[in-house]
Amino acid sequence: MLMGFDILRELIQTVILTGRVKGHQPVSLLLIAPVERGKTSIVLERPCKSAVALSDVTGGGLREMCKAHPEISHFVLTDFVAVTSHKSFVAKGTISMLNAITEEGLQGTAYPGTVEFYQAGKRAIIGCLTDRLAADQRQWWSRTGFASRMLPFGFDHPEALRIRIHDAISEGKFEHTEVSVPLNIPDGCIAVQFTPAVARVIRALAEHKGKELHEIGYRRHKQYRTLAAAHAILRTWKKPKVEMADIHFLKTIDPYISYTQTRLL
Repeated sequence: MLMGFDILRELIQTVILTGRVKGHQPVSLLLIAPVERGKTSIVLERPCKSAVALSDVTGGGLREMCKAHPEISHFVLTDFVAVTSHKSFVAKGTISMLNAITEEGLQGTAYPGTVEFYQAGKRAIIGCLTDRLAADQRQWWSRTGFASRMLPFGFDHPEALRIRIHDAISEGKFEHTEVSVPLNIPDGCIAVQFTPAVARVIRALAEHKGKELHEIGYRRHKQYRTLAAAHAILRTWKKPKVEMADIHFLKTIDPYISYTQTRLL
């Protein structure tokens, strides 16, 4: 298990649980960091039944996955470079499909001689990419609306964490295969309560972040509410209610939400 990644673990588990919040849509996450920062390792640490990991995919592949696996709420794209490195028309088609499944949801498709309809068309992604790729793609993603559909989390390692990781490598702690502990996911969706007071705090956080990212902020508001609700489920499945612990979680991750800057963990 990677050291010093507690907030990332908490974030990834919360994002996956957004697919189980009743009345809410699953949140999509982009982990943005320089190379060798453990993005892929941390996202694959806790396998679960509602997320599937893909090292590469195209728009057509996503369409087939949506048709074959209605139980999946999140597609984990472990290498966004691979996804965007196809020929231009293929890469653009993939982003268009990601736009569709993460916003309106994939309801049906019609091609010559073929008409298909889908269950649970709305899906989310968890993507891993470098800060340079995020900077290169940001303008186009903003024009297509893809940027605001994703929750960008930019991070880097502080010097103390780098020393600890090197020490662990020297001691052979990364040379043994560890048994993954699956993330426990509820079978169905769970209703989560909000009080007017916590709703106001969430709104203020989301509106401020929207202005910082030069957005209207409606999507950020929905994302923050859903994250708070999912974090409440992470704490308990029994009559969950958004409380100050969930607000504290939002305030902790909020400074990292950026396409253009990475912050030290």
